[in-house]
Amino acid sequence: MINNEKKYIKELVLSNSSSEHILQFLPGVNVIIGTKGGGKSTLLKILYGLHANYSNYDSDIDQIAKTFGFNVDKLVYSNGDIKRW
Repeated sequence: MINNEKKYIKELVLSNSSSEHILQFLPGVNVIIGTKGGGKSTLLKILYGLHANYSNYDSDIDQIAKTFGFNVDKLVYSNGDIKRW
């Protein structure tokens, strides 16, 4: 039997020296809000790079994350797949 369920990003775990941030997503449309300069576009770039799974994005993601002072620790997909750094 073929599973036609679409895979989506369910959870992204970011951390810095003082805290851990767990971002959870639902199927469909998710809204990201925040102040100007709050990192919304950076988060979208990271999500795109992680989900697209481009090999050169791992180093790009690390660079973006370090620029903003956090680490990308874990990505969880709806099908249970987990990617760790």
